[in-house]
Amino acid sequence: MAAKAFLSARLSSLFALIFLLSVVPAILAQATSEKPSQPQTNLVAVANAFLTIDRARAWETMLEVAKASNSVEGFNGEDGRLTMRLQSKNMTSIRSSTVEDFNLPGVFRTLSQENATQAIELARSFEGEAPRATALIAVARTLLSEKAN
Repeated sequence: MAAKAFLSARLSSLFALIFLLSVVPAILAQATSEKPSQPQTNLVAVANAFLTIDRARAWETMLEVAKASNSVEGFNGEDGRLTMRLQSKNMTSIRSSTVEDFNLPGVFRTLSQENATQAIELARSFEGEAPRATALIAVARTLLSEKAN
């Protein structure tokens, strides 16, 4: 039974990795295009997914997040939203939800548990005051909660 669960977990990770590897180039291309549409939020979601599969790629993707956020105005690191639109012949429905995996604090909490110094340097690479503060606060909270335990 344990072998079956282990195999199932490995297959899930493999499928997730294959999906990520197929999606990342498109997201990176969109992030560096002339008129990006929230590239930093998309990249944060990808980095979050990489945290469970490939930590090195998560760090690399977060560097891309910093570059993308430095090229746009208004990114604060905590405004990740998913908007869904359903349109039919007789009606239109729009739903918007906050998605934690699209925000900086969760990624920086995990990265700072692995290497706090590198996470701080990464946070400092954000030129915008809001995303830099959001990332540094997430790192600080993680370090303080580790000391409390």
